[in-house]
Amino acid sequence: MTSEPAFDALAFRRTMGHLATGVTLITTRTAERVHGMTANAVTSVSLDPPLILICLDRRSRMVRYVEELGRFGVNLLDEQQAPVSRYFARSWHSPQPPAHRFEEWAGVPFLVGSLGALSCRTTQVIEGGDHLVVMARVAGIRVDNPTGTPLIYYRGTYATLAERVPGPAEYPELLTPSHFQVYYREWEPEDEARQGPGPCVPGPSW
Repeated sequence: MTSEPAFDALAFRRTMGHLATGVTLITTRTAERVHGMTANAVTSVSLDPPLILICLDRRSRMVRYVEELGRFGVNLLDEQQAPVSRYFARSWHSPQPPAHRFEEWAGVPFLVGSLGALSCRTTQVIEGGDHLVVMARVAGIRVDNPTGTPLIYYRGTYATLAERVPGPAEYPELLTPSHFQVYYREWEPEDEARQGPGPCVPGPSW
């Protein structure tokens, strides 16, 4: 019996680093102070009901706060907030913290200057190896800067979006709505037999 080779955790981390993600600041408040933690493992789960999930290192203090308090904020960071992100990720090397300010909003601390935020209520905590997956219902939404530039994390470092230079369309015929159709419902096998042939969508000949 051939044993499987040892899993390369570093290679796994580097590979996943090629998946560009936004950067957020998870916030909550105890009686003493505001607590924050930089996180990029955040994703939407459901629209009805509105659910998101975040992944927290089980060794972090934020795990205890989220479980005990049952609420937290997800602040969507602007590119100008990279110093704040580093500070709450414990990679800030100056003795003085970067300038930042919180204000109360929808029961959670909002990081002023963020692109927007979600106010969340914990619904479920799931075991996920060395992390815990926290499922939460979204109770409040705000967008403060709809035209701002998000802070991005890619291949182990911070990055920002670059504006794409406009150019000619690869297929100019697709610029007119009459040349394509958009479907919002997943195709089902029985649809074709029940409804007959669908519309013909013109396209290039190969």
